[in-house]
Amino acid sequence: MERTEENNATKDRFAHVGKIFSEMDNEKLQAEIAERSKIIKRKIDALMELHMSGI
Repeated sequence: MERTEENNATKDRFAHVGKIFSEMDNEKLQAEIAERSKIIKRKIDALMELHMSGI
């Protein structure tokens, strides 16, 4: 699963993404979301640490 930087996705693009999600195994999708969440949490923690060190 890749993230896109598109801000104005077309209806075809939304349909394509919907098809991918509907074809994915639920467990695989949940694992992918959980992994992305861990990455986001690490980035937020690092940014907060940087912010707090400047105060």
